[in-house]
Amino acid sequence: MVKVFTKDESLAYPVDRQPKKLTDGQFELGLQASIKKLTKSPSEKTIEAILDYSKSLRKQQ
Repeated sequence: MVKVFTKDESLAYPVDRQPKKLTDGQFELGLQASIKKLTKSPSEKTIEAILDYSKSLRKQQ
């Protein structure tokens, strides 16, 4: 197995591209916005079902 390391800082991600820790509220808002982009007319029931499912997944971790 070959490990590649570089000291070239220009190849690293800039600070604004680093992953951010989201709060539950931010996560839910982002998920709702993404669902609305994917479907033309999502029902509130569908959005709530997906949010409940995502909450159950987050609790398992």
